Amino acid sequence: MSDLPRTLVDFFELAGWRLLAFDLGRRIRRIGRYQFRRFEHASIPYPYPLRRHALVGFILSQDAEQDQLVWFVKFPLDEKGLLVQASRDYFLRRLFEAFAEKVRDDRMARSILEDNPFIFQPSEERMAIFRSRASRSVNVAPSQHYAHAQKYLDGELGFEQWSFVAFQGLADVVARWSEDGNDERLCRALPRLPAEPFVALATCLEHERISATLEQVVLARMRHELDAEEATSNVVAAAIRATSLGRDVEARRRLLDEVLCHRVGVDIEVLAAIAGRSWEALRQPALCAAFLGRLAEQEQDNFDAIVTELVFLPGMREPILHTLRDSASTTPILSQRTDAFFRAVKQ
Repeated sequence: MSDLPRTLVDFFELAGWRLLAFDLGRRIRRIGRYQFRRFEHASIPYPYPLRRHALVGFILSQDAEQDQLVWFVKFPLDEKGLLVQASRDYFLRRLFEAFAEKVRDDRMARSILEDNPFIFQPSEERMAIFRSRASRSVNVAPSQHYAHAQKYLDGELGFEQWSFVAFQGLADVVARWSEDGNDERLCRALPRLPAEPFVALATCLEHERISATLEQVVLARMRHELDAEEATSNVVAAAIRATSLGRDVEARRRLLDEVLCHRVGVDIEVLAAIAGRSWEALRQPALCAAFLGRLAEQEQDNFDAIVTELVFLPGMREPILHTLRDSASTTPILSQRTDAFFRAVKQ
């Protein structure tokens, strides 16, 4: 291996390493080898950008008996969402140098990770979800907390005992929602759970394309919350995230309409959930206009940050900017926020 390969995918193929790539940004999900290679060649923008970065988890192994290496890499993206090649090239050179020196396994991991500006560490919550999804992808058994979480969701321990349930166990159940009766288990439990464990489960569910039945259960919980006298924004936001990959697009759109007309619709957590997880729904002009109207009630910094994130997502720039221009004259506050946003962009 005297010549430096052009991409990370090429490097690991030549080195005989099996590579699995996961997005760690908006949702934790597999990225196919072909798609990631095209991203590395700057043929396509990164499909799931977060704050103008690609957050990627790599799982590396050479054979079934070997311990896996796991790296989390944060690559910057340019204004078109394409990979900034210099960042990948730097990381690739570090890999190549370690391999040339015959550094292996944990020593290779330390060599690559030490003082590397493109390495990041996910939060404990994200790590738990990543472990659950990754273990299922490579046919590894769930954690020791799995059975205990199942018992909790069955009501055997009392739903008020949620603080004794490991988040890793809940993540394992959700990652295996289609196995071991977990779909039915979640459908029975979700309407009855206190807010805290419901939010924890929703945090896991947002990464899964759940069954239609389970989706309807979560949507019903959100509607019940909206009808409550003391509706809480964190439960509504959690339900929005949990159903963001759902199959019933029309039911979800109707509920988002209802949310934006509700008093919780101005809450920044709810607006961030829509923009961060259900952004595809904002391609619908009326919903987009309603969303931007509520967003304009936030401070300018929050308005700018969320709009900037939205226009950076693939396929969202034109719908957002078009709606901004068409809707800016509808209310003084939206006009003010929009003018300030475009002034800042021009500077």
